[in-house]
Amino acid sequence: MPNNLHIASRLGAIEDVARSFLFEVSIPEIDKMTDYTIDMEGMTIRTKSAIIPPQGVETIDSFFMGMVQKFPGRSTFGGNTLSVMVDETEDQKVLQALYAWKNRIFNTNPTGLTPGYSAGKTKKDYSTKIIVNQIRYNGEYFPNKIIFHNAMLTEIPEVGLEMTGSEKISFNPTFTWDYWTLESN
Repeated sequence: MPNNLHIASRLGAIEDVARSFLFEVSIPEIDKMTDYTIDMEGMTIRTKSAIIPPQGVETIDSFFMGMVQKFPGRSTFGGNTLSVMVDETEDQKVLQALYAWKNRIFNTNPTGLTPGYSAGKTKKDYSTKIIVNQIRYNGEYFPNKIIFHNAMLTEIPEVGLEMTGSEKISFNPTFTWDYWTLESN
């Protein structure tokens, strides 16, 4: 019997399984989206949850001699939103950065420089890339990262505060984006 049919002889070459709880979301150019400098190495959020949206290819039907032939069409992305759950810190840096970014997109502050308007003239003035890095169990990054291109903040949800609880403050900001790519680290 060949030696490679035994699972014990093959396990040494197989990578460990990926774990869904080890990842980080970073917004490396967050300081371009705000009016002040954020001392958070871009902004790396150790998030509690995130869902990587699907990516597919539409098919084009071609009718030929009573049959339907399928050809690849354009690339599609499902949802085009990224929602992450973050824990707030006591200095409120995460909420401050997201609020400043939202006001750059559409300023709701009546005393701001551009009340009722966008502070950006073009899409690149209020959109940036968001990077999702998965982390191995030993603390190293996976060989590839997911990059959401032209991402912008679309919602800062309610933040629940409660006198009777002792839970940490968590909220789920939502971002929209144009497309995502898988690139090497």
